[in-house]
Parts: sequence; C-alpha cells; structure tokens
Amino acid sequence: MANACYRRTLCSVYSCSTILNINYNAEYQVKWPDESIQWIQANGTPYYDQEGTPMRIIGVTQLITDKKKYQARKDEFLSVASHELKTPITVLKANLQLIDKLKSKIGDSRIVKLLDSCNRTMEKINVMLNDLLDIGRYSDGKITLNITKFDIREILYNSIQHLSPEKKDSIRINSEPIQVQADKLRIEQVVINLINNAVKYAPESKEIIVNTEIIDNQVKVSVCDFGKGIADGNLHKVFDRYWQEEKKEDDTKGLGLGLYICADIIKKHGGQIGVKSEFGPGSIFWFKIPLQTGL
Repeated sequence: MANACYRRTLCSVYSCSTILNINYNAEYQVKWPDESIQWIQANGTPYYDQEGTPMRIIGVTQLITDKKKYQARKDEFLSVASHELKTPITVLKANLQLIDKLKSKIGDSRIVKLLDSCNRTMEKINVMLNDLLDIGRYSDGKITLNITKFDIREILYNSIQHLSPEKKDSIRINSEPIQVQADKLRIEQVVINLINNAVKYAPESKEIIVNTEIIDNQVKVSVCDFGKGIADGNLHKVFDRYWQEEKKEDDTKGLGLGLYICADIIKKHGGQIGVKSEFGPGSIFWFKIPLQTGL
C-alpha cells in the first residue's frame, strides 16, 4: 500500500512539473534562395502565465545541415557494416548454442563459466547488431508493420521472461486484458526496451511498475521506476539517435539507438511516446497507440 501511495504522489508531481518545464525542440528543412535544402534546429523554453497558458518562448535556432550530412554518412556506414557482420555472427551464435547443449558433459567448471560468459556477450552483440540493422531500415523507410490482433497484457508478461528471477520478481504488472490491433513484435520490442532500460539505469529501484489504461480509444503503457531519474537538461535528448545517459566506467555501453527506434515504431503506429522524470525520485516512460492501428 505504501508503494502504491508513493507511486501516485510521484506521478502527480511529474504531471505538474512536466507542464511547466517542457522544452521545445524541433528540426525541420527550409529552402534557401539558391534552391538548396538546409536543415534548421530550434530549441527553446516556453514561459506560462499562472493559468498555464503559454505566453512566450525564448531559445535559439541553428543551421545543422553539415551535422545531418555527417549523420547520414554514419548511418550508411553502420548499415553496411552491420549487414557484413550478420552472417559470421549468426554462425558463431549457432555454434555457441550447440556447445551449450554439451555443457552438462563438461567436467571443468571454469570452461562452463567461460561458455556462459561467451553466451551473455553474444546476446549483447546480437542486440547491438539488430539495433544497427533496424536503424538502417528505419532511415531508408523500409520498415512495414505486420498488423495482428493480440492482448497487450500478454506482451507485458512476455517482455520480462528474459530477466533473471530476482529482476523478474521486482516487476509489478497492473493490466487488464486489452485487445489491440498493431504489430505485435514491434510493440513487444518497445516494451522490452523500456523495461530493460528501467532495470539497467535504475538498479537501486526495488520495484518497477508497468501500468496500462485506455484513453480516448488508445492504450497507454507506462513503465515507472524509482531510480535516480533524469536531469532536466537531458529530458529532450532521450529519444535522439545515438544519445546515451552517462554510466559508470565498468558498465557496458550500448549504441544509443534503442529509444530512438522505439519512438519511430510508435510514430509508425500513429501513437505518441514520452518520458516524465525528476532527478532523484525516478522516471516514467510511456507510449500510447490506437486500439486499432491503421483503421
């Protein structure tokens, strides 16, 4: 009961502070007089009156065309590299799986530990490779949705099966059966990413709460942790490509693509994704998608 009360308090604080402190961040194309296409980035902080009505915005705009070109070249390189790596990594993973089946016949415990370490490392490599392949497909607009009907609650429980028993026990899922029409694998990918991030970046959180609710013919999924939270200055960056929160030196760094890919998946479903956070109490990552995507 204490946790439930704390959760409601935390969320209400986020609701108020987010309205007052949200930053404006946008990128858009413009055409110069010489007919060239340029990229502009605009950032600013809106100011509100006592009734919460926006009155003005103070910020800056800057030319980021060179940055966009560099990013496109980097995406192209990563896409080619990931495709070249796919075959040897697939073969290596298959061989490790075959060896893993013989683990019970290995007498030396040191070899068993080394094999387990290799399997864990291979899973991390495989996740990063899939992120690289996804970023290439998303950049090219080649991702298509496979729309099926499924229960969102089923996905939530499936999304924690890969966790250790200790971590799995810390997840609290509050959801009734909710039928949606969407890409089941892609939505499960989003949920897994949000839960993994909560486990990874909020290790001090004794529980992680996953909630669902229906709002205006949309299902909203929220993943709430009680970790250190995210600094205000970084909130507008969390869904940017290649951005990562600072971690300890001994922690494994990812590619900074997970949340960017999640945002694109939700966008393709006609939904919304966001984060409410306060440095100290914790974070709530959420997304909303229509109950019937594309209809």
